[in-house]
Amino acid sequence: MSTKQSVSDILGAISRFIKYLFLSTFVHETGHLLVAWLLGVDVGIPSITYFVGFTPVYSDLSKLPPLVVTLIAYAGPLLALLFGIWVWEKDKEWAIVTFLYSVLPSLLPIMPGSDAYQAVVYGRFPLFLAWLIFFSALSLIALYLDEIRRERTRP
Repeated sequence: MSTKQSVSDILGAISRFIKYLFLSTFVHETGHLLVAWLLGVDVGIPSITYFVGFTPVYSDLSKLPPLVVTLIAYAGPLLALLFGIWVWEKDKEWAIVTFLYSVLPSLLPIMPGSDAYQAVVYGRFPLFLAWLIFFSALSLIALYLDEIRRERTRP
């Protein structure tokens, strides 16, 4: 393989990764936005940020009913999980980026900006739904890694 070809492959991989990152995050944030709109929450104009496309701007979360906060918080990771499952058969790499970037980190309640943290602090709801979504994504990643292992061990 020539150097020119390997540079082209690397640039292609970086380009795909950025595309996957942007689209999976866009889907995640759209989940928050749609549920907030459906529940009648004043969302305001979404702000455009680097790498993530847009982020909904909510009214003060502490003034919203706990169930509303919980539904909005978990809508992003849940839609990203469903999107990753939908993409799974078309492109497993894209699904893995979605799970690792748009699903799993947002469900860790130890991170103050995470969706699970907001659901626990402002929503005052247990973490059951967060862990259900978290382990669903983790299970799909494990299936993918097992598939790779099986392909490598075939004679």
